[in-house]
Amino acid sequence: MPQYLAIAEKQLADIYLELHLLPEALALFNAAVAQFAALDLPDEQAFALAQQGRTLARLGQTDAASGAFNQAASLFERQANPVGVATVALARAQLLLLAQARGPQALTLAQQAAASFAVAGHADGLARAAVVRAEALLLAGERAQARRLFDATLAGALQLQQIQIQVRCLTGLGRVALAEGDLFAASADFEAAIELFEDQRRALPGDDIRSAFLGDHLRPYTELLRLALGSGDAAAVLTQLERYRARALDERLAERLDQASGPSADLQRAAAADPPADDTGPLRMRLNWLYRRLQRLHEEGGDSAALGAELLQTERALLERARRGRLTGAAPQAGWPVVPAPGDGAAGRSAARDAGVGASEASPGFDPVALQAALGVEDALVEYGVVDDELFACVVTRQGVWLRRRLAPWSEVVKAVAAARFQIETLNTGSAVVQQHMALLTQRATRRLCQLHDLIWAPCAPILQACRRVIVVPHAQLGSVPFAALQDDLTPVGHRWALAMAPSARVALRGFKRLPGPPHRVLALGDSLALAHAGAEARAVAAHFSQGQALVDEQANLDQMRQLVGQADVLHLACHAQFRGDNPQFSALHLRDGALTVEQTEGLTLRACTVVLSACETGLAGQCTGDEMVGLVRAFLVAGAARVVASLWPVDDRVTALFMAHFYPALRQGQSSAEALRTARMALRATHPHPGFWGAFTLFGGW
Repeated sequence: MPQYLAIAEKQLADIYLELHLLPEALALFNAAVAQFAALDLPDEQAFALAQQGRTLARLGQTDAASGAFNQAASLFERQANPVGVATVALARAQLLLLAQARGPQALTLAQQAAASFAVAGHADGLARAAVVRAEALLLAGERAQARRLFDATLAGALQLQQIQIQVRCLTGLGRVALAEGDLFAASADFEAAIELFEDQRRALPGDDIRSAFLGDHLRPYTELLRLALGSGDAAAVLTQLERYRARALDERLAERLDQASGPSADLQRAAAADPPADDTGPLRMRLNWLYRRLQRLHEEGGDSAALGAELLQTERALLERARRGRLTGAAPQAGWPVVPAPGDGAAGRSAARDAGVGASEASPGFDPVALQAALGVEDALVEYGVVDDELFACVVTRQGVWLRRRLAPWSEVVKAVAAARFQIETLNTGSAVVQQHMALLTQRATRRLCQLHDLIWAPCAPILQACRRVIVVPHAQLGSVPFAALQDDLTPVGHRWALAMAPSARVALRGFKRLPGPPHRVLALGDSLALAHAGAEARAVAAHFSQGQALVDEQANLDQMRQLVGQADVLHLACHAQFRGDNPQFSALHLRDGALTVEQTEGLTLRACTVVLSACETGLAGQCTGDEMVGLVRAFLVAGAARVVASLWPVDDRVTALFMAHFYPALRQGQSSAEALRTARMALRATHPHPGFWGAFTLFGGW
């Protein structure tokens, strides 16, 4: 029944849009517009166009969004559909508010939409229009009117159980209170908005959906962070940062721990032994063929736009099929608690706050004291954050929590990171090509790393003088910074401190409790087809250990790896890798018979092992809102690894083999992963001084 199927697909797209899964929503809306046109359903086509426009606007494609709105409005007018016309007007108003400069025009459009929704008795549209009107009034400085409208809309939303409207109204009321200088009321409203939102978010299946939904509701979190910064309370700032940083990953790790050791672990293991049917096999086979074919074309100097387009389409289809399978199998969630309708706006805020407080009990907050207790006397954690254009850092040791504000303007830091990486990546074409200029290139790269050191590390260094080990929690582009290679005029940071990185302090705290086992059983895979020295590297790694096993060339395949990986204390992968900034879920390690993608890696079951990704750019990640970084490192942590060693830029396989020849003997002799990396860096720097050679490999998860 094509008509009902098209309507259902459009409704799924509506939900994706509300969850902020924007590329996925856009793909479905694009298909729905074409399907409704072919089926001669102009009203449905117009609503799909309006939603397509909203999605394009939120993706920043304002011209395309305006075109979709124009088409939708024209169709609605021809059908004499006032609700449709109002829907387009409201969408245009929201687009103007996103620009933060057209408040009066947005207010007019929202008022027009509200009048039409009121005549039609469309409660949801009327509430949405009221919120947009209130936001436009707040932007125009009309705080009293905005507060009254937020209050009235909140009261109605409580009665109708419109949770999303409640969240937006409470956030708006917090912003009004903040503008009026009432910090206590602002904090209470933001907290209430967060707790209502968290109640919704907990019901969502899958960390990709939870992460996307959080990314669209960060305003109350960031406002509370700004208030904490203003107070100067370092522990409060760290607590607010941790409320949204890498939340989906932390929840995923917690779920895995519960599945492994909880009271229902036996039942969960039984369910895992009999997984639901997977119909993605043909897509995966086609995808692996496309990866191999495109890699061959690349090596031969050829190109195929058609194959590249098919690859992207197949990846999207695979992710969507996997997501739908997860959604179809999700257990029904309990409904949200009903809150009695209040008699006035103040009571409405109180009722919403009370509902939020009840919901928060299931979500324990981050405790800086617990982090301090887990740190040794010579340990520290440095967590970076950004508000507006200010980069700041929280430094945690056993003795206390310190706040270092105004390290540098964030825009300046971003430029410095780009400049440092540009100098490092001059070696990407191969060191032989630039060998005669190596001394000059080393000097330039070192100078840029010194500049970056002065901006982001030097202000924190005095607190770290008595420390021996430091975990760094980066923000956004700082995730691509080689902190070990930062240096003052004398010594690289990684020579003075044993360093590791973590996506959040919560994840670091979990890492302290999940230590890697002794390196006895070592599994090393190396594919020499793409990297000439990879096979020899894998054999050399395995030879360092009495229970070492090397899988080389034809044996370095996905099936062999999956059969053996669960028993390894150390997993070493020397192969070609590809970081996909356009779609981080399909960043992959390419073994002999196919690609091990992020999505597939998360399905592995690893013990608390150390994973070494001896390949190019395996430490890079796609930066999602909320500092949720998606990439191979995250995937191996989700799969159960305790520590992951990965590279931040393309690495020379011959030099990498030398690096590993220093790293593994140190690891075998009892050094921790962080200490063994420091040993290898110092040894390789003595013979290859350019930081592009010795600074690429970074440790993730803990020391």
